[in-house]
Amino acid sequence: MKCPFCNENLPEGSMFCSNCGTRVDNASGSGGAKGGGVNEVPLYQIPEPAPAMMPERKKGGKGKWIAIGTVSAVAVAGCVAAAVFALTAKTPKEKVIAAFEQVYDSQKELPGEEIFGFSQFAEMAKSQDVEEGISLSLSDTSFWGTQSFVGSGFSLDAKFSPSRKQSSADVGFSYQGMKMLDAQVYYGDDRLMAAVPQLSSYAFLLDMSGDFGSKLKNSPMAGAVLQSQGVDGDALADLVNETLDRAYDTENPAFDLNALLNRYREGCKAKDKFKEALTVEKEKGNKKSFPVDGKEKKCQGYSVVISKDAMIDFLEESSDFFLKDEILRDDFLNQLELMARFSQVMGESFTSDSPKKLLDDVYQDVEDRADELIRILDKTLDDVEMVVYLDRKGNLVAFSGETNLGADDDLIGVEFEVSLKGGSHPLQNLEAMAGLSNDGERITVNVEREGTFDKEALTDRISVEMNVVGDRVGGEYVMSYGRADGDLKMQLDIMAERLQVASISLEAVVDELEKGKSIHMDLEELRIEDSLNDQHMAFEGEFCLKPLEGEIEEPEGQVFDVLEADLSDWGAVGEEIEEKAEASFGDLF
Repeated sequence: MKCPFCNENLPEGSMFCSNCGTRVDNASGSGGAKGGGVNEVPLYQIPEPAPAMMPERKKGGKGKWIAIGTVSAVAVAGCVAAAVFALTAKTPKEKVIAAFEQVYDSQKELPGEEIFGFSQFAEMAKSQDVEEGISLSLSDTSFWGTQSFVGSGFSLDAKFSPSRKQSSADVGFSYQGMKMLDAQVYYGDDRLMAAVPQLSSYAFLLDMSGDFGSKLKNSPMAGAVLQSQGVDGDALADLVNETLDRAYDTENPAFDLNALLNRYREGCKAKDKFKEALTVEKEKGNKKSFPVDGKEKKCQGYSVVISKDAMIDFLEESSDFFLKDEILRDDFLNQLELMARFSQVMGESFTSDSPKKLLDDVYQDVEDRADELIRILDKTLDDVEMVVYLDRKGNLVAFSGETNLGADDDLIGVEFEVSLKGGSHPLQNLEAMAGLSNDGERITVNVEREGTFDKEALTDRISVEMNVVGDRVGGEYVMSYGRADGDLKMQLDIMAERLQVASISLEAVVDELEKGKSIHMDLEELRIEDSLNDQHMAFEGEFCLKPLEGEIEEPEGQVFDVLEADLSDWGAVGEEIEEKAEASFGDLF
């Protein structure tokens, strides 16, 4: 007989399957005569046998098939995973391109950007209501003839509100610690005002509101001058108002570099075609270890060839994009048209051609020069052969390469090496070298960078040395900043034959900082040194940039309308300025 559950062959009359242990005499339906025998006993009335009565299961039975099934399932899953990985894994070219792009993208969030928010400050300064100030005064000097100016300097406080179309600037000059002049300028509500309290009690007003053209033509002084020069007052007024409107238009600024680069990235296919033209192969057996973050990191080498044709195509398409960018072209044309109109209004000839014809000629000249440069490069460039090393995670660790410049027998060998040594961003610690060689002569440039950033303290050192056929020149930049105390130190040294020639250093304290929004810095010392002649000059001061607080106010003083004033009014102003200048500065001259 056979077990109806696992199909195992069993002796006749068996009550249990010796393989799977299931009771079979009742389940089989043929264990006894009809109407009698144990088969007639309902299952729920048959007692379970004692453990000792249970027959031992044979090895390799049901458990064997379960094990085989499990292994098979794992194997199938592994094959599927391998197939999926094979379909989705990056090719060598994709790995290399992604590694370089990751390095480029990482520069958008450098430690300095994370601490200070430089890009936010730049955007705020050109498009939001802000105020900023800077002051510098000479604190020490050893240069001959400059000692009498210790304590002298200048200050600038500026406010800018594009939302209100207002701005002001206050420029102060001091001599030996005494404030000498304070020039104040204001624009708002179509009113331009200026004042120098030390020289005049008046606040001079150029009122451009209302019918500005009529005010110009009817002015006792300005009207006569414009008429004698053949200047149309109405046309001049329109140009002035148009220029001011453009200056305060932050939504559509002219020559917006960021917008231009975004259009290039989105609209120009040069970069994509350049990637397609790359030849990248994994170099079997080419594995090296490089020091990264203090540890040796194993890397895989990839052979990369950048063809000359790919580089030429990239230059041609990029040049073509910028020359045909309509927005950039319109910005240039608008600027030329504005200059031409000013010239015409002032009775002068800007050019014999129209602004559009002039712009077309300029663009054609630029295009011809670009084409000539590309033709020269096409004759002198050669393919660039590189070896790129990536770690197991696909990060760029090192690359080196070589090519030739020139033609025929006059070739210049070019070689370069870059090793990225880790840090908080890929370019924080690195070594790089570029060299040119020809007829036994060699020029090399070596760059080293070391830095640290632990979210609280930032250090950076960059050294550059150029060896020109045995003569060495270069420089070193060192910087450190601590968030806890705000201490900022920067120094730039100019070197020749590894001796310091000159240096510029700054010691400051950032005592107020809200990332990308406001900053105040005490400039404890800005020092300039002539190391060869052992001379120096030092300054002290402060700097601030923050959102605009309060109103932008007009200069104080009796309002003097320059368009309404006549000759006698101007004569009185001149006499006052002469008297005050003699009283204030007579002893200095």
